[in-house]
Amino acid sequence: MIVVTDETAISILKSIAQKRLQSESSVLPPVKEIRDLLSATFEDLPLVSATEGEVARFALDLLAEDPAFSESIRSMAGRPIMSRDHHKYLDTSGIAMTTAVLLVLQTRIKFKLNEKRQWSIEFDKGAIGNAMVKQLVQRLLSLLDRFSGR
Repeated sequence: MIVVTDETAISILKSIAQKRLQSESSVLPPVKEIRDLLSATFEDLPLVSATEGEVARFALDLLAEDPAFSESIRSMAGRPIMSRDHHKYLDTSGIAMTTAVLLVLQTRIKFKLNEKRQWSIEFDKGAIGNAMVKQLVQRLLSLLDRFSGR
């Protein structure tokens, strides 16, 4: 597990997500549909209340399993973040936390839009049974509930 402050975890996650958004043309379903799809797929999961920092740390831990991201996450986690009055070393560009977490999930889960304009989820092999994916989804659902007013 990567041990960093909430602010650092959120900044690192948003920075990585921003780079992924620039390099991919990821289309995500609306928040309500994402919440419904994840709830239906992971219906056994009890709801867990989580802060944005906790969700960011879970997302980083899952992403750090991927060799393509692990070194850069560890490198960024080891750097100090300057105070808010100074220039941060990470460019978060206002990306939403939920979007950042969804981009991490897209390393294991793909959102698909069919010809009837209905969304579905497709999982990489083993992702649906992965404990880290489940824990991240649990906490993401908490954030989605908070942002959608449930």
